[in-house]
Amino acid sequence: MIAAAVTLGTTFPIAETSLTDFMMERMKQVDLKKAEEEVKARVIHTVRNPKPIFTDTAVCKENRVWHIDPTVTLDKDVVDHTGKVLVKKGTTYNPLEHRILSTKLVFILGTNRKQVQWALTQTKAKIVLVSGSPLDLEEQRHTAFYFDQGGILCSKLGITAFPAFAVQDKSILRCEEVTLS
Repeated sequence: MIAAAVTLGTTFPIAETSLTDFMMERMKQVDLKKAEEEVKARVIHTVRNPKPIFTDTAVCKENRVWHIDPTVTLDKDVVDHTGKVLVKKGTTYNPLEHRILSTKLVFILGTNRKQVQWALTQTKAKIVLVSGSPLDLEEQRHTAFYFDQGGILCSKLGITAFPAFAVQDKSILRCEEVTLS
């Protein structure tokens, strides 16, 4: 038995351009070379000028010293893929007892010329910026500058004023915020 097609109302042809055709037409209109240059320029600008973690108002006005004990105590067993216990719950571990922090970490506002000059006088130090352009400073000063991406180091160390530094003192970290006279 063959069923007959039944029209229940008036039908019209589809008038809209298909999404695929629309996107293809738009892509033909894009100047890929210009778009590529714009993206490249934005990336370069972002790398050269990372978002500041602190502003120039975070200049240290009073010296402050504190200590951080990086010892951790495991709250559960560490097991391998077979379930074998590698490290038992309750085990304490201090990374500074097994690895020496060979350099002082110096934190500065890279936009503050006085702090940059001070940081460059520090021996065996890695200079970490919380504002300013590490690449521009590297080109000007011919030395390595780092940036505290997302403020992770300052947050973990409790640093809120600059300049500041962190240095290993046996099995703890000594942190200090200093005023420059």
